[in-house]
Amino acid sequence: MSGNHTAPHATIKESLSIIIVEDDFIIASSIRNMLTSLGHTVLAQESNIEAALAAIARSQPDLLLVDILLKGEPGGIALIREVIKLGEIPVVYITGYSDHDTLKQAKETNPYGYILKPITTERLKTAIEIAHSRFVYDQKIRAGDRIYHGIVENLPFMLCR
Repeated sequence: MSGNHTAPHATIKESLSIIIVEDDFIIASSIRNMLTSLGHTVLAQESNIEAALAAIARSQPDLLLVDILLKGEPGGIALIREVIKLGEIPVVYITGYSDHDTLKQAKETNPYGYILKPITTERLKTAIEIAHSRFVYDQKIRAGDRIYHGIVENLPFMLCR
């Protein structure tokens, strides 16, 4: 098959607007510095679910970097379950935990990535690029599906003309 079947709004961006949700200020600041050095914009750096949800609603980020476990909170996974209700925003989890139960819970939210601490600039760069690329691809697929379903749903009317 030839031709370009891309959705008009689904394009790869060089610079992303990102929200960090991490309750360790030092780690969050380090991630912020790495993101800035990579040319991305940090819209917010939050440490709890309520502040993160408000920042997401206010800013409409391109990507979320979310710690799986937040002190005194239900955790990043609970946050992402709420974010899923708001719309499609790609998520990359950042965590020091790779045990089976944590990974299983994280996978249920269909994240676009998972970075184990300690985070390096290269790991972060790779995770963000892969997550964004996959998200753009998924958007193109969803747009194609909407077009296909629109044609199929309207086909009987078009044939009766």
